[in-house]
Amino acid sequence: MKNLKKLQCITFSTFQFAILTIVCFTSSCNACDSNNKKDKNLTGIPSIQLNKSTLASFEEDIKLTIQAAVIEETVNLERFTLKILYEEGTGEISYKDAKGSSQAEQHVEKKITHFLPITELGPNDVKEINFHIKGNPSITHLKVSFALYDDENNQLIDKKSVDWNKQKAGIDLTFVGLADKFVGKESVKFRIKNNGKEKINTNDVEVELKSQEPDIIFRLGKEDGHTIHATLTQILGLASAKSIGSGSETDDLVLKLEDAKAKDASVVIITLKYQGKKFERSIKWQQQPVSLEFFHLPDELHGKDIVEFQIKNKGSLINTDDIQIQLDAPNKMVFKLGNKKEDASKATLTEILGIERNLAQGAHTDNIILELKDPKNQENATIKLTLTCKGIQEEKSIRWKAGKIEVIGLSTFAGKKRATFELKNEGSGSINPSDIEIELTSEPSGLNLEFIVGNKTHIASPAILEKLLVDGNRSINFNEQTSHLQFKVKKPSAIEKATVIVIIRKAADKVELARQPVTWTKKKINLKIENIKPLQLQGTNHTKFELQISNWAQEDAEADKLQLQLRRIKGTQATIVGATKKAADVFVLNDLGNISKNTSNNTYSVTLEPRADKLVEFECQLLYDGYPVGDKKSVSWKGDPRIKITYDNNRLSGDNKKTEILFINESGFELDKEILEKIQIKLTHLTEDAEVKYNNRWGGTEMMDKEATTPLASLLGTHLADGDSRSVEVLVDTGTNPNVEFELEVVESTASENDKKVKVFWEGKPKVKVTAESHVVVGNQMERELIFRNESGFELTQIHLENIIIQLNNLTAGTKVLYDDPGKNIDGAKLADVLGKDGFKWGEVNTIITIDPDVNKEVSFEVELVGSDGAEHDRKTTIEWPQKTE
Repeated sequence: MKNLKKLQCITFSTFQFAILTIVCFTSSCNACDSNNKKDKNLTGIPSIQLNKSTLASFEEDIKLTIQAAVIEETVNLERFTLKILYEEGTGEISYKDAKGSSQAEQHVEKKITHFLPITELGPNDVKEINFHIKGNPSITHLKVSFALYDDENNQLIDKKSVDWNKQKAGIDLTFVGLADKFVGKESVKFRIKNNGKEKINTNDVEVELKSQEPDIIFRLGKEDGHTIHATLTQILGLASAKSIGSGSETDDLVLKLEDAKAKDASVVIITLKYQGKKFERSIKWQQQPVSLEFFHLPDELHGKDIVEFQIKNKGSLINTDDIQIQLDAPNKMVFKLGNKKEDASKATLTEILGIERNLAQGAHTDNIILELKDPKNQENATIKLTLTCKGIQEEKSIRWKAGKIEVIGLSTFAGKKRATFELKNEGSGSINPSDIEIELTSEPSGLNLEFIVGNKTHIASPAILEKLLVDGNRSINFNEQTSHLQFKVKKPSAIEKATVIVIIRKAADKVELARQPVTWTKKKINLKIENIKPLQLQGTNHTKFELQISNWAQEDAEADKLQLQLRRIKGTQATIVGATKKAADVFVLNDLGNISKNTSNNTYSVTLEPRADKLVEFECQLLYDGYPVGDKKSVSWKGDPRIKITYDNNRLSGDNKKTEILFINESGFELDKEILEKIQIKLTHLTEDAEVKYNNRWGGTEMMDKEATTPLASLLGTHLADGDSRSVEVLVDTGTNPNVEFELEVVESTASENDKKVKVFWEGKPKVKVTAESHVVVGNQMERELIFRNESGFELTQIHLENIIIQLNNLTAGTKVLYDDPGKNIDGAKLADVLGKDGFKWGEVNTIITIDPDVNKEVSFEVELVGSDGAEHDRKTTIEWPQKTE
């Protein structure tokens, strides 16, 4: 019994120990998991976006995107909850959860991991969740909110909403053809469709664009920025507003990246606002992914092969500082990789190339040399090259085998000089020269090569080693090397530069034992166009430019082999003075003379003849012995600017004192700010005391000085595309002049005399106001006083006064109205006769009129000044006369 109790005690203790071990292990795992998450720095906060803010109907699909608010951070999705509520109206929300199961609820409150099969959101990650909103058909308005909460702090992080209003359902704008995402420099084309019943005006539609990443600049139509506010008219680049009928679409709008500012991704939100209603779409943009590849890098190397390869960029623009190359080789084998230190296993591409540069998409680096320096007694090995850039890796494995024969001492050669080399036995046994064959090939092919033995013997390739050696029958033991072997180019070749490859094989079965490339050039010429001044020419008087050519070779460049080729890239008629036409667009200058070795100050003048072309570009390339040498450089020429000036109305009168002056670019090329600053508009022949003003591009009014000039940039802005036109409103301050005229001339324009000048005339209209001292004549007071006031703004001449006639309207029959003494009938009289003046300056002039009623007891009439430009109530006045009773 005592032993049984003791056994029970021991058993129970063992069970307790097992439980304790499991608990500790579980806690330890949880701690590990927690630590792992801390190590990942899951501190990011997410943000959400909806692909629309306004619904076209009470039932519609919604796309929610979620990403880190700071795109470089990682987000732990397990700590965030999404709440979806009908704030106004009622209905159902349906979606598919992370397992793909369909769900439908009246309101949703779930962790983000309920919707997505992931727990973390990495840097630059953007995930989508699709929802279907279905409001009850009886409602007239609904609003659904999407709110994101941080469970750790019980804090609202982000909130977005969509709404639908039945009252405004007649207004409906949609985005046609707008993709959900675009990449790099791609352009996205789309249109705006009017699904409403009424036509809309493009001036009434506001367009907003907002980049979620504030540094990135996008271009939408004619506008750009990370935030854009403009009318649809401005975005479409229309000269004036346009109506969009029901069911009609706009022309294409183009959305594209303008400047990524080294950022990798963003969400672009485009909002249309019309009559208080908003229509919104979001589109994701991301940089072209990093994509690098090894170019011309073989899978296998032998012995001390020297390989030249390149790195090609298949993705977006990237700097060589951001690319690392790591070389891994077993047993501390030493390889030379470009400019990298031999003892370094990792280096940036800048360090390897020896220069920092940007690699555009599709571009590749200069050649990088990979060369074995020390095999460390290895017979074979696998080496690995790894490219790393922004978390993306590209690997290349190369199999290396030790060569049994090594080609040594081979170096670059030129022209007809001999190349010299030896063979070294690195194998375990001796080599019989009669068993070895040597072949000479070239890339490109076609180079005629031969071996030289002594000074006279010429042997064609391929050849047995025994025949190439003076002591040909002597075996070559381990670590021994042969005497000198020589070869050269046999005949002149059209090839400018080639790689000659020395291939060592077994003579019997042609098994390759070694190969060694070496560079051959036709002649040691290092010619280069160092500089072109100026690179841009303009005007018929500026068609000459200078080239500076250098020759850093150790030999002179011969005049009969040196040419300058100029290829016409833009234009169809332009030529080069003194050049020979080689092809349709290619011209060659031959008389460059000899260029001495090691010189750089060789200057040549070249004159282009534009002929009928208005915009010309030539690509300059040196040729030596008919083949290109050195880099290409371009030079461009623009013609004289040609601006045509015209008007909508050049004969103004009366109160109309403004006109639209239209400037048309007929230059054949775009006029930039620099050119528009040089082109002047000149005001001449302006009537004394008058002034001319114009409305500038910034909404202000500026005065033109008489006989002075104003830069066209002040009127038109900073650019004017070829064929485009721009109008400027011109206002005339006439002062006290009855007539004004002036002339506007575009100075520095090559347009015809009629096309670069406009004359504008203004003619004043006489404006005289008439009133009576009293409108009613009482009793026997038959005389009344008419008051005439000059409101023309200028002095009226006798001619003006003779053209104004006093006319009596509705005059009581038999009645006469007289003026002057003796009395003259005023009806039909000229104002000049009534006033007795040959001019009328300012102020008022009074005239007495006498009414002769004849037998009438009541008289009434209206006095009208026919020919006066005033308002009707100023040109007319009425007079009445009742007979006074005795």
